[in-house]
Amino acid sequence: GFQAVLVAPLRLLKWRSTAWRPHDSVTFWLVRWLLFRLMFASGVVKLTSRCPTWWGLTALTYHYETQCIPTPAAWFAHQLPVWFQKFSVVATYVIEIAIPLLFFAPIRRLRLFAFYSQVLIILTGNYNFFNMLTIVLAFSLLDEEHVGRWLGRSKRRHASTWPPSLRSFLSTLLELSTYGLLLYWSVQSFGLEINWEKRLLDSKVGIPPYPTYHEFTTWLRAVTLPLVGLGFLSLSWEILLALYRWV
Repeated sequence: GFQAVLVAPLRLLKWRSTAWRPHDSVTFWLVRWLLFRLMFASGVVKLTSRCPTWWGLTALTYHYETQCIPTPAAWFAHQLPVWFQKFSVVATYVIEIAIPLLFFAPIRRLRLFAFYSQVLIILTGNYNFFNMLTIVLAFSLLDEEHVGRWLGRSKRRHASTWPPSLRSFLSTLLELSTYGLLLYWSVQSFGLEINWEKRLLDSKVGIPPYPTYHEFTTWLRAVTLPLVGLGFLSLSWEILLALYRWV
């Protein structure tokens, strides 16, 4: 709605002008914040609904065939074994609840990882125009260089030096730590265990000491205000950077 007015390139009004001007980071931050709210709420509502299939990780065993217009990939996904369907539900929670925090990550590769994670949901889920609205918002996670590769107009990057700089090393270390933390959080939160004898993926979610519905709602109330605070700090940082570049 109104955010589209802020993001839309005003230079289009001057149709004779060929000058290119990049968008400021503040307006794109607002789009990322809207995308964060959309995805985070999409994941949370599945658990707050108290639906036994989502809590039991069995929702995707019939979701693909009951959605309005299944995609071609959804047919193949429906044929996969039950253990993979349970794993897919866990992956859905990670993509919709945990990964949206990476929308504001200072590391470019983490934002690209977050973007392509959102695309995975669209491959097997047909939600009509909702898919298009989501992917348009997700474009705010990309940068000029990455989009340029799609269009065949990528800029040449300087050859990497060896040994890598301290900044590059710390960036890679933080990125790998983030992936490891996501994996650890998934296993611990859902009590995932591999039953090698039956070749199944078991979960103890909803069974103490693993999170129950009431524990989840308590956690949700506890993190809501800190998330808003982190969002405010992130926006303040973007504004300061924009002022610094402008000056």
